[in-house]
Amino acid sequence: MSLLNLLGKSPRTKIIATLGDPTPSSRGPWGTYGDCVYDLDRVPMNSVTLVKLIETFIMSGADLIRINLAHAKRPDVEPRFRAVKSALRTAESNLGHLIGDRRLGLLADLPGPKIRFKGSFSLPASRLYVHFDENHPPQTGRWAFAPDELRSQDSQDASALILLGDDPFGEADPQALGVILGATRERLRKRTSTEPVLAFIGDNDATLEVEAVEETTLVCKVIADHTKGRPLSNHKGFTIRGIPKPISAFTDEDRDKLRTLLQVDCEGEEEGRVLSHVGISFCQNREDVRKVLYFVAAILREKFPGHDFGWYLAEAPQLIAKIETEEGSNNIAEILDLADGVMVARGDLALEMKTVDIPRVSKDIVRHANLRGKTVIMATQMLESMRTSIECTRPEAVDVFNAVVDGVDALMLSGETSSGMYPSHAIAKMQELATKAEEFVSMSVPMDTYIEGYFRQLNDIRVRVETWKERWSTIRIVYAVLRGKNAIENDELVFMNNVADIKEERLRSQDSTDRISHAACTMAADSDVAAILSPTQSGRTARMLSRFRPRTWILAAPHSYFTARKLAIDWGVSVAAVIRIESDTTVRKLMEVSQSAIGHLKDRAVIFTCGLPLGKVGTTNLIYRGRVGDTWV
Repeated sequence: MSLLNLLGKSPRTKIIATLGDPTPSSRGPWGTYGDCVYDLDRVPMNSVTLVKLIETFIMSGADLIRINLAHAKRPDVEPRFRAVKSALRTAESNLGHLIGDRRLGLLADLPGPKIRFKGSFSLPASRLYVHFDENHPPQTGRWAFAPDELRSQDSQDASALILLGDDPFGEADPQALGVILGATRERLRKRTSTEPVLAFIGDNDATLEVEAVEETTLVCKVIADHTKGRPLSNHKGFTIRGIPKPISAFTDEDRDKLRTLLQVDCEGEEEGRVLSHVGISFCQNREDVRKVLYFVAAILREKFPGHDFGWYLAEAPQLIAKIETEEGSNNIAEILDLADGVMVARGDLALEMKTVDIPRVSKDIVRHANLRGKTVIMATQMLESMRTSIECTRPEAVDVFNAVVDGVDALMLSGETSSGMYPSHAIAKMQELATKAEEFVSMSVPMDTYIEGYFRQLNDIRVRVETWKERWSTIRIVYAVLRGKNAIENDELVFMNNVADIKEERLRSQDSTDRISHAACTMAADSDVAAILSPTQSGRTARMLSRFRPRTWILAAPHSYFTARKLAIDWGVSVAAVIRIESDTTVRKLMEVSQSAIGHLKDRAVIFTCGLPLGKVGTTNLIYRGRVGDTWV
C-alpha cells in the first residue's frame, strides 16, 4: 500500500498517547492498566509486553508517545526510560514494512513545581488541615498530625502533608512558602461570599474552601467530594485558585530527571536518539524556557563536542511549554520566543483560573501558536469517559471537534491510555473524530474562500514580522540587565546573545520563507497535486508549510531519524524518507533522491520546496512544481 493510501485513513491532526506502565506492581498484576482491554481485538492485558503495547498504540493511530515523569521516583527514571527507548525502537523495527521511515515522537513531561500530597488518605467529611511544614506541626487540640499515617482524633477532620517534588515544602523552598501563605491570607482578607478562596485536590477530585491560615497550615472546609469513598492516591496535586506559584518551572527535580534522560538518550550513535520533545510544566515566562534550553544545550555539548552553536540549538529536543497558569497564558507571546510549541493543559489551567475563562484562553493560545508557526497541543480529559467505557460522550465528541476546527496540531490522551480500560479504543476514537472534523472544514469552506484565507494569514504573519524586527534587540537588553543584577551568569548571557543572532537571521529571511510556503500551499490547492515534498534539515521548512494548513499532505524528507521524530506532531506532516544532505549534495541530486522516495506517486503532480544553500537551517527559498517520473532538472 502506498504512503498516501495509508495517510488517507489518518487525520492530519496528530494524536498523542500517554504510556502507562504494564510492569506488575502493588497496583495490580498489569501495573497501571489493571484488567483493561488493550487491543482493538479485545486481547486481554495478561498477554501484553511493553513492545506489544507500543505496537498497538502505533497501529491504533498514535503519532507520539508521552511519558509522565511526575509520578516517577528519581532512581526509577533511568531504567524506565531505557525500557521505553528500547521498546519503541523495537516496535518501529517490527512494523517497518508498514511505517517505512516514519518515526514516532517521544514526549517526556517534566514534573515542574507541582504541589502534591504525601501519602494516600481518605477525604474527611468536614475539614482537611493542609500542612506545609512537617518540622513545625500546628498546636491544636482538634487533630493529631502523623504524616506517615495521616490519622485524626476527630473522624470528621483529617490532616495531610504537602510536598514540593519529593521534599517537604518548607524545606524545598521556604521563601516560596512564605509568599504563598502570605498571598492566601491576603485573598482571605478580601474574599466575598460570592468569591470564596477555593482549593482543589487532583484534577478536581475534591473542592475545598480555604477558611483560615494557621501558621503553616491551611484550614479547609470540604465542600465537594467526588472520590465516592475511594482513598486519594499518593502524590495527588493541590492547587489554590488565584494564588501564584513563586517557583521556577525548572526545579532541581526536573534537572535531575532531564539530565538522566538526555545522558541515556545520547548514548551511542546520534541516530539512536528518541527523546524528541520535552514538556515544561507550569511554564510562566520566557525565562522558564531559557533555563531548560540552556541546560539541554550544555548536556549536548558534553555528549557531542565539536559542533557550532546552531547545531546544538537545532539538535535539541522540541521544548513544549505547558500553559497551566494564568500568568503563563498572559505571557504566551514571550514564551513562544523560545518554546518550540505549547500545550493547553486545561486540567491545571481550569484549577488555577476561573473555568468560564478557559475557552477564551484556549483559543487565544491556539491563535498565537498558529501565527508563529509553533506546534500547539490540546490536552486534558479529551475523552475522559473512555477510561471506563468503550464509547465517548457527546460533549467529548464536540470538544475534540472544536479543537480540530480551532487549528490545533495535536490532541493528547492522558489517563485514557495510561491507565484506562480501553486505551486502543480511545486512540482509534480520537482519530475518527479528528478525521470527521477535518472533513467538515474541507467541505464547508469553498476553495476561493480557502485561498483568500491563505492571503489573510500571510498578511497577518508579515505584520507580525514587521513589528517584531527589533524584538530580539530588546530581549538582548533584558538579559544584559539581568546579568548586571547577577541574576544570570555570564555564560548564560553569551548563550542568549547567540540565540538572538540566530533568531534575528531567521527574521531577516522570514519574508522569503513566508512567501514560498504560502505559494506552495496555494499551488497545492489544485486537485491534481498529490503532495508537497519538503526536504528539510531541521524540520522548519515543513513546519512553515504546516501553519498554512494546506489541503494536501506535506511529505517531509528530514536529514535524520531524530528530526523525523520531532516532526511527528506537526499538523499534516508525514515523513516520506530520510535524506541525508552531505557537503557535496547538489539540488539536482536532492531532487533525484526525493523523486525516488515518492516513486509510488509516478505521474502525479507534486510541489517541491526547500532552502538554499542546502544544509543551512532557517531558509526556505525554492519552489518547483513537477510530475513524479519526469526530469525535474
